[in-house]
Amino acid sequence: MHKDAFMTLNHLTADDAFSQATQLYTRKEYGSAIPYFLHAIRGVGNNSFHSNEYMAFYGLCLMQLGNRDEGFNKCVVAAEKELTNPEVFVYLAKAAIIMFRRKMALRAISQGLVIEPTHMELKLLRKGMGIRSKPLLGFLSRNNILNILSGKLRYKLTHN
Repeated sequence: MHKDAFMTLNHLTADDAFSQATQLYTRKEYGSAIPYFLHAIRGVGNNSFHSNEYMAFYGLCLMQLGNRDEGFNKCVVAAEKELTNPEVFVYLAKAAIIMFRRKMALRAISQGLVIEPTHMELKLLRKGMGIRSKPLLGFLSRNNILNILSGKLRYKLTHN
């Protein structure tokens, strides 16, 4: 990013910088989005409705750039402080999916849906992940060979 771009960036509001960052992210221009995310985060401070949302989306962007641990940690920290903004849990769920942490992703989706039960993106994420059926033999562990085999058979019967 050259000098003129930084001058333009400094004149943006936090919300405008975040909007620009999300557009760049959508176009998979993750490296170019970073300064806009940082400007947005600095601009809103810690007590804004959007502060955790901006931090969590920034974390997701870092993950796309290969900084998985740092990015994931930013998403987790933002969600730990969040009480009212379901978008934070969208980003945490996506980050958890990237990290192959299914249980955490489902928990994030559930937390977001508690805040806003009709949130479409959270509902789509939950549907996309699928929900495991209860084991056929409930008195046995899910990992018991009888439950595994009966589950595979049930899957084949219902998906053919």
